[in-house]
Amino acid sequence: MQKNKLHPSSLIQKSIFITVLTSFNKMKKLFPIIIALFLSQALFAQADSVFMNTKSGLFSEFHIIYPDGDLGIRENYSFFKNRYWLVDTDTLSLEIFNVTENGLQENKRRKPQFYQKYEICDTTINLIRNSASYWKMMSDIDQMARNEIGSDNVEFDTYKHGLDYHGISDLSNLCFDAYLINETILETKLSTKILSIKKAKQNRFHQLKNASESINAETISEFLSTFDECSDDLNSLEVIILNKPTLFLQEVEKLDELDFFTFTLKLGYFHEEADLSKMKASLNQCDIQTSRKKKVIRKLNNKEQQS
Repeated sequence: MQKNKLHPSSLIQKSIFITVLTSFNKMKKLFPIIIALFLSQALFAQADSVFMNTKSGLFSEFHIIYPDGDLGIRENYSFFKNRYWLVDTDTLSLEIFNVTENGLQENKRRKPQFYQKYEICDTTINLIRNSASYWKMMSDIDQMARNEIGSDNVEFDTYKHGLDYHGISDLSNLCFDAYLINETILETKLSTKILSIKKAKQNRFHQLKNASESINAETISEFLSTFDECSDDLNSLEVIILNKPTLFLQEVEKLDELDFFTFTLKLGYFHEEADLSKMKASLNQCDIQTSRKKKVIRKLNNKEQQS
């Protein structure tokens, strides 16, 4: 019995089918890679997307990655006592991640970390970044106030709490760049107020120094009510004690217990250039003998021994 032979055209069709089938099988293997590459390009090309990993605990952690070409800028935040703080910033290669539709997953077998995809102006991202920036700015402002005008300056505290915080009160609504504009305006107002108060304290010191004979009880009383542990006020206090020790002790006696206690604490901030020995001698020559006089001298003596 003779076998049927395939027509040449059928052989060609079969060959084409086998080639297509083989190519399709190869494409099936390459398809996940192509999809991954596509997702990678789509995710990393979107400047409006970020990726965040969260770790809960007593000190919760938030790690936000901002794609920048083949690299990622990662901002590391902590959350404690209802405040976000930027701990540090580092740079890492995005090649260590597998790209998924919803984010990035570390390319390792043991406990891979997953970074969820967010829009860059998502309210959660805004809250973390804006809040951390705000508290860092306020911390810097408070440090500036301590250095320049003292930590408990009533005039500055009143001004600070009376400001209109519109534009930064809702930390989740504004994108970070827009929020920073409002924060910079607020920071400028606060720092300008600090420098204004400092200038007034400097002027007062120069007036006391250049016209020490005109210092009277009213001058000292007003000074004590606004005395802070800053260099300008400590310089003024030195001028008062050296030139009007009796009037100074009389006004100190008029302070209530809390104000006197606070005053003596501030005596520990005298700078090294202060002539503490001369100040003690000036007070000791006064006929006034009270427990407050002794305490002031004792505080000055303790500071002198520490210097």
